[in-house]
Amino acid sequence: MVLTGDSLGVLLGLVMLPAAKYSAVNDFLGLPYTSTVRVHIWLAYLAFWTLIAHIAFALLERSFTGNALVILFNLKGSKPGWGHETYLYIVGDVAFFAFVFVLLTSLKFVRRRFYNAFYFSHFMVIVVLLFAYLHAAITIHYSIPGIALWTIDGILRLASRFKGNAVLNLEKEPGGFRTMTIATTRGAVCRPGHFVRICVPAVSIAEYHPLSVVRTTPESVTVMFAPDKESQWTARMTKHLESRLAAGGKAPLVQVQGPFGSVSRLASDPAVHSVVAYVAGTGAAPGFSILRAAVEQRQRAVDDAAEFLAAGDAKKDGKSVSADAGTGVQLRRGGPRLYLFWAGAGAGLELASEVVDLARAVAASDATLTLHVFDTSEPGSERSVSVAGEVAELPGVEVHASRARPHLLALLNRHVREPAAASVDGERAAPIGIFICGPDRFIEDSLASVSKFQRENRGMPVELEVESYGL
Repeated sequence: MVLTGDSLGVLLGLVMLPAAKYSAVNDFLGLPYTSTVRVHIWLAYLAFWTLIAHIAFALLERSFTGNALVILFNLKGSKPGWGHETYLYIVGDVAFFAFVFVLLTSLKFVRRRFYNAFYFSHFMVIVVLLFAYLHAAITIHYSIPGIALWTIDGILRLASRFKGNAVLNLEKEPGGFRTMTIATTRGAVCRPGHFVRICVPAVSIAEYHPLSVVRTTPESVTVMFAPDKESQWTARMTKHLESRLAAGGKAPLVQVQGPFGSVSRLASDPAVHSVVAYVAGTGAAPGFSILRAAVEQRQRAVDDAAEFLAAGDAKKDGKSVSADAGTGVQLRRGGPRLYLFWAGAGAGLELASEVVDLARAVAASDATLTLHVFDTSEPGSERSVSVAGEVAELPGVEVHASRARPHLLALLNRHVREPAAASVDGERAAPIGIFICGPDRFIEDSLASVSKFQRENRGMPVELEVESYGL
């Protein structure tokens, strides 16, 4: 019983460590946000089963010593005064039931459908830790680092309540999506893959919801979301903001926390020459920012190399730039090959403002973009559809549209395999960077496709980043 109790104390301390969204530890170690969330969930499940084992051993010990099991629910233990067993069991019972309550409201079903129940029930962790401490004081020692990080995180997030940020624009996009631009200096520290948490006090003063960042400037952040059912927060927020912006006058205010999440490495890795964003719904938001960052990274590399070559009296023909071998820098002919495969329940996704913005950036660079959008609003009616609009006419951009569900393996074989297999230095192929974001089933099918793609292509190197709606 002592072993399971001490193990449980250690696990509770470990569960607390990844709980803070503002975490200097995660930033310093470069830990991916989605990975730390998964570790947090796994540790919580492990702590639960350790707690069950702890209770089972406690029951066995009571039965072996001849004491009645009802003593576990007595206010006072087997001794009259405050001491070793006074209130030992009743405070343990409170900690147990509080922990089970937090765990049940954290299940994926609740997280996806009743976000507020999930979010606010997590504050019951305070009750868990308090009564766990009263049950066994050693628990608090393991939890102090996590409690400290969580407290700092709470103070930083609380500070956002004292500052309103003006909503500059709210655009309706094809497929029913919305892009919202907010005036905030947090844009200066946002990176591809980040998200922010938004509160609209006029809609609900207590609710903060995570929204993916699609674009930033030093003075603004643009997020992307899809309004849910009429009763849901995003639908109420959309209705309120659209009515306020249509009425003119003073811009509506929101509160912004963040940025949170992990910075994608796909755009900044010089070894990755092909970047694939395979996304569904609002999962396109981080995909857009990653692909746009890849174009910007390439342009900076070209500018730096051109400056270096100019200083060394080197020549460049406008298509191919090679630095001196001693520098270890060599830019391949042509820019990065970018691929956006986007599935959404609506037609005309290729006309979305972020798609157009990305395509324009590609056309102005030496990169290439292959865009394939999928309208999944009518299952069973699979066919190609015509593409219209500015994107189809831009140089360096290839556009496809289908009314069907996407299949990543087929897309990789059709569009990515042959260009990626081309040798970079005559000995090895450049790795393919693949970013996947969508619902759980979408993720599972995608990972299976990537594995099969690698097997069929003799282990072609892949740099993989995954974000799930379920986290």
